Amino acid sequence: PLALLVYPGSQLTLQLVYDTALYGSEDAMRLLRLTARALQQLTISDERSLGDIDLLDAAMRYDVLDVWSGAETPAPQARDVLELFEENVRLAPTAAAIREEGSVTTYEALDEAANRLAHEILESVGVDGLIGIPSDAGADAIVAVVAALKAGRGYTFLDPRQPDRRLKRLLTHVQRVIVRREGTRWGDKSLVWDGGSGEPSTKPDPGLDPASVAYVVWTSGSTGEPKGVVIERRHLARSTAARLAYYTREPGVNLLMSSLAVDSSVAGLFGTLCSGGWLVLAPHRIEQDLDALVGLMESASVTATLMLPSLYRALLEEADTERLGSLQRVVVAVEACPPSVVALHRRRLPSV
Repeated sequence: PLALLVYPGSQLTLQLVYDTALYGSEDAMRLLRLTARALQQLTISDERSLGDIDLLDAAMRYDVLDVWSGAETPAPQARDVLELFEENVRLAPTAAAIREEGSVTTYEALDEAANRLAHEILESVGVDGLIGIPSDAGADAIVAVVAALKAGRGYTFLDPRQPDRRLKRLLTHVQRVIVRREGTRWGDKSLVWDGGSGEPSTKPDPGLDPASVAYVVWTSGSTGEPKGVVIERRHLARSTAARLAYYTREPGVNLLMSSLAVDSSVAGLFGTLCSGGWLVLAPHRIEQDLDALVGLMESASVTATLMLPSLYRALLEEADTERLGSLQRVVVAVEACPPSVVALHRRRLPSV
């Protein structure tokens, strides 16, 4: 589809051969100009490093850095996610924060439980210690996330359904794992939390550093070994600020379909609790029963969710869309989204 031919001579000649179904003449000329510009700069000085080569002329630089990037739009103010969450606790303490299989946790209850657990964490986990949170712990996992941030510690989710070999690798990076009872698979790293009845419900004050670790998310790693991606509090603050600025309509009731152990859960978790929304936790494998999934969305009046394009296609094909009348926003992620899914969405849920 694209080939660069180079003809030596008293002057170097470049010729671009391309498939016109994929590239326009302007695209081809732009690529040629970029290549020529790079070659010209390489001849200017023997002292130049590759990083000194600038492919963009003034007009192209303006397009890329100012027009296409939206740089002329002022950046949203980034505030720590804990500050945003606690603001919602003050504004609406009795509002629902989490729903899990019919059980509801208010913002006030979530805040108080997290405060109590944060005090336990401060007594048990060092400043640089990473806290493990089982991803299947439901609402308790959300409490543990907020508590870790209140204690100024980083957290990481551990999925008990993953192979033991992988979990053992992850545990080498974790100082303590928050659990509700003794005798779990986490051994001597377990920090048993009984609800913290003996701990104060007031917020601890460990001193929060924007550059400290907020959480670690694990990939498979190019070598097959787990690779941890470290996200600092300031990174989390910026991504959350950008998300809240882009999605101008508040999430309302946000259905979290993804496992807490994957990075896409971050958008649902903090996008909801930092904007005063209600986070609905889906039962494990509910996607295998579309009728149950639609029933949950209908009964909880779900307004926003994130799911795989393949799952969303199945939902659009099989569900009675009148039962999805509360939906306002659907984000599809992780897999490529085929145009056919977008077309189906426009036909069946045009107002979403």
